Amino acid sequence: MKRHLDNYDAISAKSRKTCRDKRPVGHDSECDRVKAKKLSSPAKVDTEYGTFKTFPIARFEKPFPYFREPAEFGAFSLGIDRDFRNSREKLRLYSPPDLSTCKGDLDLNIGFETFIGRNEDVPERLDHLLKWIDLHREKFKASSDAIDSIPKCLNTDFVTWRGHLVKILCTPYEKRDSWRLDACKYNGTIFICEVETEIHKKQRLSQSERQKQMCYWGYKFEDYMTKPLSREESSEVPGTGAINNSEAFCSVVRTRLNKYSLLFGAEVDCTSLKDEEALPTHSYIELKTSRIMDNARLFRNFANFKLIKYWAQSYLAGVPKVVCGLRDDNGIVQELETFCTLKIPDIAHRNNATWSASVCMNFCNEFLGWMKDVVTEDDRNVVYSFRFEEPFTTIEVSRNPYGCEVFIPDWF
Repeated sequence: MKRHLDNYDAISAKSRKTCRDKRPVGHDSECDRVKAKKLSSPAKVDTEYGTFKTFPIARFEKPFPYFREPAEFGAFSLGIDRDFRNSREKLRLYSPPDLSTCKGDLDLNIGFETFIGRNEDVPERLDHLLKWIDLHREKFKASSDAIDSIPKCLNTDFVTWRGHLVKILCTPYEKRDSWRLDACKYNGTIFICEVETEIHKKQRLSQSERQKQMCYWGYKFEDYMTKPLSREESSEVPGTGAINNSEAFCSVVRTRLNKYSLLFGAEVDCTSLKDEEALPTHSYIELKTSRIMDNARLFRNFANFKLIKYWAQSYLAGVPKVVCGLRDDNGIVQELETFCTLKIPDIAHRNNATWSASVCMNFCNEFLGWMKDVVTEDDRNVVYSFRFEEPFTTIEVSRNPYGCEVFIPDWF
């Protein structure tokens, strides 16, 4: 018998998702030699900094750490060519179809042949987020700064993308997916940037047509569930037109985890409010797709491996709910389920999931503290690489040669 998610306390919803500073002579050649090495070769761990153990998990089983309610500090948009736009124009309005009248019509395969995918061979690093910061430096003024001054210091401990923090939060329970995060300190702030691992690159380049199609389903679902909020594009009919994954609306979020101030960019799928002049973050909605869970094994996997990421992604940015399109194996959406972000850990716990929200947050807090102890040289040409790889028991760090793997551009 089919096991609906609303039997597991989900809320049913059927009517509502390089810096190129001058370097000392000889460093360019050193950097070239390092880049010439195979990326797949294991990184040499710098014993000066040691490693960060991800186990035993019990060491992170502590009371939930202080986490200030996330607040939107600003926002920007990305155009179809991934061009930066200092506006909210790409924020979309939540406008779901009524599945009771269009069941079977929400086919996530439609338009796959005309899908316009962004070029993932071009690493964007933190560039878009840094552009926004550079345009709004006055927002980072401390009370002690001169009124007419433009601050270089951001008075912030860490700047990154939300997705990078999600990886950190989920690491204590991750046993399959490796990652690499580079970090450097510049004007008192540590910037964290993900670098595609060689394993991930091979996986991306070797995707089958079926895998590509299933990735497309998420973008098509967003298209069905939303419409443009801006008046200029409001005539668009949901579910029509070519789909692209280049355009985006990004919220710039400020918050604090214990003693560490955080600023990060977070792509937002849509809002439930039509008023463009008054858009609180509690109106934002995250959209997801997942296979219908018609047996206990599928639901256990969903609770263990998907709900943790749904929660981490939405909780960090203060997004209050996640709308999930439940589809069959053919990519046809059968029903919608809405999860309240704050209730997701309880839903997972009541259904025997092994993860804990407090463990995730305590782990992130301690890892950021360790990173802060390691990344002490205030120089954008000094980049540290943090790697989490098999056997997935420790995070290792290495210091790159001076001027190598620099990701803070010289215009910043």
